[in-house]
Amino acid sequence: MIPFISCVMVIFFLMYLFFHLLHALHTCFLIIFFISQRPKLVIPRITPFCYSPAESAIESDV
Repeated sequence: MIPFISCVMVIFFLMYLFFHLLHALHTCFLIIFFISQRPKLVIPRITPFCYSPAESAIESDV
């Protein structure tokens, strides 16, 4: 019975870590998306450094 409880606790802990990481990545993507959509209003000085060839290629595909 004890190994079963510890296994369930490990599974829930891994799920918690996964959802926490997913939430952090989602927040990061939202911030990047917001800056790329409104570069002149948010950070006008860092605008040239926000765009890379990879990002422009991804935007052209969409």
